[in-house]
Formats: sequence, structure tokens, C-alpha cells
Amino acid sequence: MLREPHEHEITQIDGARLIPLGELPDRLGELDDHAEIVTHATTGPLTQGVEILRAAGFSKVRACGVDRCMGR
Repeated sequence: MLREPHEHEITQIDGARLIPLGELPDRLGELDDHAEIVTHATTGPLTQGVEILRAAGFSKVRACGVDRCMGR
């Protein structure tokens, strides 16, 4: 989940891990590179997060916007 803390409080997903986009490059070691990772953010950060993860070797990455992830 690539949200800022104030956004996370508004739209939380059970079991999601909060990693703000600006912290993602430094926190890649916290993620399992064999697991499916779904980014959840507004459109710009969605694609940026996917690009960062793929460049770091994560292959099972997909993006999910707020409306889609939250069933709106």
C-alpha cells in the first residue's frame, strides 16, 4: 500500500502494509519478492510504485486504485 499516513486512515485495507511511496526504495527489503504485491494509491503513485518494485526485481506486482480496491 503506497499511501501517506493521512490517506491510510481514510481508506484502509485489512492486512495491508503501509509504505509511503517516498519510503519504498529504502524499505524494499521488508517485502517478499516472490509474493504478489498490490499497490494501492492514487493514479500517479500507483504507477510509480509499480515501476520501483519491478525495477527492483519484483515480478508479481499490480496496481489497484482507491475505487477498485475499496469496491466503489
